Amino acid sequence: MWYNWVMARKILYLGFISLFFPLAALAASFDRDLYFGMAGDADVTRLQEFLRDQEVYSGPITGSFFTLTREGVQKFQRKEKIEPSAGYFGPKTRVRANELLSGKATPAATVLPSGSREEQIAFLRVKIAELTAQLASLQKKMAEEAALAAVPAEEPSLPVETAPVPVKVEKIEVSGSTTGEFPIVETNPTKLGEIKVTNTTSADVLMANFEVLITDEMDSAPNRNRKVYFMFKDGSSATDTTLSTTEFTFILAQPSPGQPHISVITLPFNVTVKADGEKKATLWVDQFKYVKSGTLRLKTRKITAVNATDIKGGFDFLLTREAPLF
Repeated sequence: MWYNWVMARKILYLGFISLFFPLAALAASFDRDLYFGMAGDADVTRLQEFLRDQEVYSGPITGSFFTLTREGVQKFQRKEKIEPSAGYFGPKTRVRANELLSGKATPAATVLPSGSREEQIAFLRVKIAELTAQLASLQKKMAEEAALAAVPAEEPSLPVETAPVPVKVEKIEVSGSTTGEFPIVETNPTKLGEIKVTNTTSADVLMANFEVLITDEMDSAPNRNRKVYFMFKDGSSATDTTLSTTEFTFILAQPSPGQPHISVITLPFNVTVKADGEKKATLWVDQFKYVKSGTLRLKTRKITAVNATDIKGGFDFLLTREAPLF
């Protein structure tokens, strides 16, 4: 009870002080990068609300970072003169957004009315009376909560439940998701990410290929009209056995901000995945040159197998850099 009284006195004191001194609003800051393709993310929801407050976004608040959200980020970047304005919510953009968030404040402090000393004293007495009433209400609430806490609650009887019998789900599923930075210096081959194929069926499955969507929004003159090689490796190292090699040539023209080059490529994956087993492999790109900024994304569009049709999942690999390092 002594603790509750001290806390109540502090609340009254702070309430009185707030009559004259405004308190800075506490706004949660953005502490990680956000980018195209994220879905169901709480930070993306806050980003959409922030962009709406900045009057650069009028779309729905969904928590998913797709075309409308990217356009909102680009508008914000152009408005704040952040280069490049590619729609990637990275370090420079986050710093500016957090500066704007931290600059928000609660309404101005109460100002004494003009007039005689007696009128000002009367005004303060009214305010003190209001705070005193709030304190009394808070003390009453604390006393009620303390009384309720003193009464032991009856523990409800729980029904006895039998453990459910696990049911085996037979499926073939591909998984793999990686977001990384472009190499600072040219590194060949460059690892894009790892995939895992899980087979919980009772038969071996012979995989065939992956149909992949390549989204190229790179600011990289050396890679324009350049032939590279996408390679599946049987392991996590560049020295592991190569499962397949596929040529691909990047489009000559430089993509415009918000208008990436989109291509479709088929990557062979002739691998047998044993029944109730799994297979891991890595995807690499060779003869790849330096990238100043932007993004390169490889995402599965279709998966084919010789003796299976219902294959779930896929992989999604993203390389990105918001601004040039040099």
